[in-house]
Amino acid sequence: TQSTWGIWHATMASKRSRVGEEGDKNNVLAVGEDAEDRDRDPVAMEYSAAQMSNAARRTANRRALWSSSPNEPLLPLAKEAIDSLYGIPQGALPHELSPPIYFPPTVGAAQALSIAEIEQLKAFYHSDFGIGPADAVFVQRLKFQKFISG
Repeated sequence: TQSTWGIWHATMASKRSRVGEEGDKNNVLAVGEDAEDRDRDPVAMEYSAAQMSNAARRTANRRALWSSSPNEPLLPLAKEAIDSLYGIPQGALPHELSPPIYFPPTVGAAQALSIAEIEQLKAFYHSDFGIGPADAVFVQRLKFQKFISG
């Protein structure tokens, strides 16, 4: 019989292959690419490590945002996207940079983010958080909160 790990790995490889066939914009797995080759790719492994780390952080952030206390702490997410423009490595945390990027430490701080702080976070995470040009600042804050909580 196959081990649980073997079954999980085969399932994930199959899912990645289907995503690649559908033309995933992040090119998770290109058509014809062997899943085992991707698993040995250091960039792909770094990306997976950042995603796994962020899964637990997003869960903690979701719980904090659901609480009624503005003093609940938030956990910064590690950078997942490959970013050659700014040279920020995958897996980096906002406060590790020099100069550091401000990440709101609490729910209350996330609800008070300025547009400039949101712009810095968008550049760091290489994501627009789904924010449109006509979005008011409170909508931008909500979309950032959705990003950090999954």
